[in-house]
Amino acid sequence: MKCHYLKIDPEHLEQVMLGNKTAEVRFNDRDFQVGDLLFLRGYSDGEYTDNQAIMKITHIVDDDKYMQPRFVMLSMQKFV
Repeated sequence: MKCHYLKIDPEHLEQVMLGNKTAEVRFNDRDFQVGDLLFLRGYSDGEYTDNQAIMKITHIVDDDKYMQPRFVMLSMQKFV
């Protein structure tokens, strides 16, 4: 299990924290795997905000039929 520290716009992070946003499309430059943790940190105007969410990857769509090459869709749930 790896931990990935990622920037996210505050408006998207808010939806993650509310439980409304459960998937994230990302460039796969980190070899994401099911079970890895995502530390989503709010980032705006070149600075980190005070908000963050820790999510666990539950499913990955890595298929050129649905995604641009080297991009993946990460399904995630809150990590307790």
